[in-house]
Amino acid sequence: MQNTKQCKYGELIRVGAGWQTQNKLNIEYPWPVFGSFSYKVAEATNCFMIESHVYTRAPEFKLESPNGEENDCFYKAGVCSLESGIVLLWQPILEDARRFVRLAKWGGSAMGMTWIANDQEFALSFYDPSHINDNGNHMVIADQGFAIEKQQFKQFHTTRWRRDVNKSLEGAVYSPQMAGHLTALDLGIRKTMRKAFMRQRANICGSLETNAKLVEAMIVANPTQAARSLLKEDLVQARVVASGILEVWPCVELKPEEWKYRSVKDKCYEYVPIAVNDTGTVHEAFLDPITLIV
Repeated sequence: MQNTKQCKYGELIRVGAGWQTQNKLNIEYPWPVFGSFSYKVAEATNCFMIESHVYTRAPEFKLESPNGEENDCFYKAGVCSLESGIVLLWQPILEDARRFVRLAKWGGSAMGMTWIANDQEFALSFYDPSHINDNGNHMVIADQGFAIEKQQFKQFHTTRWRRDVNKSLEGAVYSPQMAGHLTALDLGIRKTMRKAFMRQRANICGSLETNAKLVEAMIVANPTQAARSLLKEDLVQARVVASGILEVWPCVELKPEEWKYRSVKDKCYEYVPIAVNDTGTVHEAFLDPITLIV
């Protein structure tokens, strides 16, 4: 459907930020025959498609749907059906299903159980390392929570023993020098994490913008139903007065004894004819069967 812009209900047409079919509800009103009427059911089904983002977090990799609905979907499946009828489709990427993602590549040197980058902006220690299998990749987790490949850890481990034997030739590491390294390390980590957070914020903002366009398209198609859904209140009516502006006003619920269906012998109407009893005065009115508004 995404590639062909076709679904079983017709061709998808570009509308705003998404695609949808244009099937309209066609109602044929029969002429009255000897004052009798027959009931008919009319239906129209459309497909809607819009680009969005899916989010997942390690280690469960359970999907977080863009509209906040609860679900039991996982990233590796590539498909998720929500209770609202929405179907999410995506192409799983093997690297995205890993708990760890590649951050950067540094050259550095080992001192004891600690590794420090050549630019002295990043360091890892392995006093209590743990080993995991991250989707086929054997990783070793450092004390700081970062991970390196097991093969790299073996090379670092071998290098560490050789450096321990010759450490007397290298001289002592004094407190001021170590303090300078740690200060540079703190600034480097802050800079790296700041860039990561900025990228994540940009992704989230892009998803929110897409969802906002989808909500706007829903409001234009049916403002009253959209307002009821957004406000979680059925006794409201709404209309679009301008781009991005929705006018909403409350409705008063009629009691069962305040209205009844009325028969019409000579005409057919789009809405249901009813009679409303307003403090003893009977008014002829019509009921919208979709919004239930008189």
